[in-house]
Amino acid sequence: MIRTFLFFAQNSFVVWICLASVLTAADGNANLRPGFDPKKLALPDTRLATPTPAPRQSFPAQPASSSASPAAQHSLGDSPGNVNSAPNRDWQDIPNPYRTQGSASASSSVRTAGLPGESSYSEYGPEEGFSNARPDESSLTSPDIAEPDGDSLYESDSESFNAANLRPTDKGASPIPDGVDPTYQDPLQNGPPASLGAWKTSFWNALGSRPHFATLPEVFGGGTFTSSRAVINDTFALDVAPGGLSQRVGISQHNKAMTDDRFYFVSQNFANGSFVGGPGGVQFGNVDRYWLGVERSFADGAMSIELRLPFSDGQSLAGPGIAVGSDSVGNLTTIIKGILFDDPSLSLSTGFGVSSPTAGSVIAQAGGETFLLENNAVHLLPFLAVTAGGEGNWFASAFLQGDLACSGNVVRFNNQTAHYNEQNLLQGDLSIGAWLVRDAYASHLRDLALITEFQHIAALQDSDVVQLSNGPSSLLLSNTLGSSSMTNFTVGLHGKLASGVTLRAGWTTPLSESDRFFDGLFTAAVSLQR
Repeated sequence: MIRTFLFFAQNSFVVWICLASVLTAADGNANLRPGFDPKKLALPDTRLATPTPAPRQSFPAQPASSSASPAAQHSLGDSPGNVNSAPNRDWQDIPNPYRTQGSASASSSVRTAGLPGESSYSEYGPEEGFSNARPDESSLTSPDIAEPDGDSLYESDSESFNAANLRPTDKGASPIPDGVDPTYQDPLQNGPPASLGAWKTSFWNALGSRPHFATLPEVFGGGTFTSSRAVINDTFALDVAPGGLSQRVGISQHNKAMTDDRFYFVSQNFANGSFVGGPGGVQFGNVDRYWLGVERSFADGAMSIELRLPFSDGQSLAGPGIAVGSDSVGNLTTIIKGILFDDPSLSLSTGFGVSSPTAGSVIAQAGGETFLLENNAVHLLPFLAVTAGGEGNWFASAFLQGDLACSGNVVRFNNQTAHYNEQNLLQGDLSIGAWLVRDAYASHLRDLALITEFQHIAALQDSDVVQLSNGPSSLLLSNTLGSSSMTNFTVGLHGKLASGVTLRAGWTTPLSESDRFFDGLFTAAVSLQR
C-alpha cells in the first residue's frame, strides 16, 4: 500500500511540474495588446488598469460626401499617412467608454465642439485618470497610427466619433459589446501581471463584481463566553466549560451580512475569565482563546460556507488542594450563509451554524475527588444579519443569533453518571462605525474605521442542576447566575493595507457588575480577503 501511494505521489508531482511549465511558457508568449504597459496592472483592488486612449485632436471639418460608406466613417484614414481623409466627421457629446462601472461619475461624458477647425479638449474627472495636457500637433500626421496594410489599430463603437472616443484593440477585433466592463482586461491576454498584488486583483475580479459596500468591516462580536460552576464537597468551587473554554460560538464575531472569500486568525484574551476557590483562598486566571477561520462564497456570491476551529491554552488553573485542566482544541463550527436581499446600500442574510463536539473533556480534582465533564453536545446556531452602508462615511451592522444545545454533556463523579444540559442563549449585536481614512489609491494604509458595538446575551431558560453524592463526597454543578444575561460594550479599529491584509484590534468591557464571566477582553485579528 505504501509503495502504491509513493508511486501515485511521484507521478502526480511530475504531472504538476509539466503543467506549470506549459502554463508559464504560455503566459510568456501571450500576445500583448498595442500600448500595453504591465505596470498599469498594479492598481487598487477596485478595478484593473484602464488603457490610456489616444490624445484627442480636433480635425478640420471635411465636406460631406454622399458616396462615403459607413465603413469609411469608422476608419482613421484611407492610407497610412492620411489621418484627415475620413469624411463627414460629426462632432457631438459621446458617453465616455472608459468610465469605471459603479463610479460616482456615472453621467460623465466627452464634451466636444461642433465648429469646424476649432480645437476642443475633453474634461475627465480624476477617477478616469486621463491627462488634459495639449497633445503634440506633430502626432496628427504620424505614419504609425495605421499599419502598412491600411487596417486601423483603433476602433470606435459610435457612428459619430472623435479621437477621444477611440479605444486600442487587437487588429481585426470587434468593439467591446454592451454590458461588458471596458476597464477589465484579461491577464492571460495582456501578459503576465507585474506583481503578486496585480495577480490577486485579477483573480478576485474574475470571480465577479461585488457591491461597493462589500468591503465594509466585520462585527467584532464582543465576548461570547460562559461557564458553569462546580462545587465539590461543599468546600471547593471551580469554573468549568466543555470545549477548552471555547465551546460557545458567536456567529457575529468577525462576521458580516455579506458573503466573502477570506482567511483569518483571531486572538482573544479574557481578563479573569477562570476561577477556582477553596479553603486556601480564591484564585482568578486569564483565558487566552484563538481561532482560525476560512470563508468561501459560491452560487455567484449568493451563499458562503465558513469553518472555524477555536483553540486555547487549555484550562489549567490550580489552587490549594484543587486543580482543573482541559484540552486545547475547541469545537469545530460550520456556518452556512445565504443572501436574502442585496443592493449597493443594504444586505440582508440568514443562515445557521453547527458546532460539533470535537474538543476534549474537563477534568478536575479537589479534596481527593475526581470530577469529569465530557464534551458531547451539538449546538445549532440560527442567525439573521443585516449590514447597511454605501458611499458615505457611516455604516452599521446587526446580528440576531440563537445558540441551541441539542444534547447534554455526560458528568462523571465517584462512579456516578449524569447528564448536564447547557442553557440555550439568545444573542444580539449592534455595530456602528465611521470611516476615518478611505483612500483606494494609497500605497500603505487604504482604510481605517472606528467601530463601536453593543452586545447583549440572555439565557432562554433556567440553569440545569446536577447533584451527585456518595457518602461524604458530593458534587453540585450548575450556572450559579441562574437565568442570567449580560451586556458588553466594544470599541475597536479596523484597518486595511494596500497589500489586501486587514488588521483589527478592539477592547470589550462588561457593563453589568454581577452578571459577568470576565472583567475585560482584548481582541486582535488579521485576515486576508478581497
